[in-house]
Amino acid sequence: MRQVAIAKSLYLAIGAVGVFGMTSLSGMAYGAGPKLHGERLLFVATKEGGSQIHAMSGDGSSLRVLTSGPGDNVEPAWSPDGARVLFTSQRDGNMEVYVMDADGSNVKRLTNERRPDNAASWSPDGRRIAFRSYRDRHANLFVMNADGSGLQRLTDTSYDKGPPIWSPDGRQLVFLGFVDGKGGRIRSQVLVVSADGTGLKDLTSVLSDDPKSSPSWSPDGGKILFAAEKNYSINIYTMNADGTNPVRLTDNRYINSMPVWSPDGKRIAFVSGRGEDKLDRAHGDIFVMNADGTGVTNVTRHPKHDDTPAWAADGSGLYFLSLRDGISQIYRMSLSGGEAMRLSAGGSQDQAPVPFLASNRTAGKSAVAPLTSIIAANSK
Repeated sequence: MRQVAIAKSLYLAIGAVGVFGMTSLSGMAYGAGPKLHGERLLFVATKEGGSQIHAMSGDGSSLRVLTSGPGDNVEPAWSPDGARVLFTSQRDGNMEVYVMDADGSNVKRLTNERRPDNAASWSPDGRRIAFRSYRDRHANLFVMNADGSGLQRLTDTSYDKGPPIWSPDGRQLVFLGFVDGKGGRIRSQVLVVSADGTGLKDLTSVLSDDPKSSPSWSPDGGKILFAAEKNYSINIYTMNADGTNPVRLTDNRYINSMPVWSPDGKRIAFVSGRGEDKLDRAHGDIFVMNADGTGVTNVTRHPKHDDTPAWAADGSGLYFLSLRDGISQIYRMSLSGGEAMRLSAGGSQDQAPVPFLASNRTAGKSAVAPLTSIIAANSK
């Protein structure tokens, strides 16, 4: 099996949509959105022959291909200052972590192992990089300096793990861990670990044995957003950063997945399939609700499947993926009304697998929002 297939299948096993029924257009991804105007988007376009990283302006103009050559190039992540891009590449025969300038130049390989390294994300100050590695046959989390030096192990356990996501203050990382559940079943739960490798803690097993997904920090770092599956339904929750005070935000029999904080933390975008039968529920629309679960609104209302929402940094609009033109393409929609605008074009399946950390420089904070496939950063 090709190494890239290993990483993709692992993520699909832990992502909300991959486990619980609704099929993501991107397969896997995380993201956060900055300014609506003057921003740049990173995405992965997959055609026959491989996956390459692209960049374009927030209005779909100035499209540029950043990677080329054999082997898949995936998992792009803006540095907090927007000057560099982390990514995973198979160009040397194995999945490794690379960095390049935002224009695709000055490519540097940061890891060099016999087994895959992937799912890299920047610390909020841009000085460190967290990533997942299979170097000891098990998925474990590591951090290193931004130049690849100073490697430090964060976890040393045998269970599988999802991508690491930095807290806004850079002190902790949240991730999914596949731990032993009731009856010997393996269940995905939300875990945190300190950035120095101490304080590993399972936050959600005590809440329920139900599989969890989509963990992310609120912009102020005070809460963690996540989804939980039960009886073929998925609902969205928040809890305090220490795992206390869980609050159920959606309470229905539908699939509610891919929750994403707005940059100001006041709203949450998510994907929901609200048909009356299981087939209809596999069709997703983009919804928005207040952070307390009130004010639920269907934003896209389209007969074709929409998913993986990403906020614009000013909160005025959303980017998302849609099948409305037959293949996965990127769209933008203003929350003030109007039609969705298609940004990408061509015969590729557009996607951006695995998480990243982007900087909301308008607010002066780092904001992480998971399970989106459009990766955005403010342009200078």
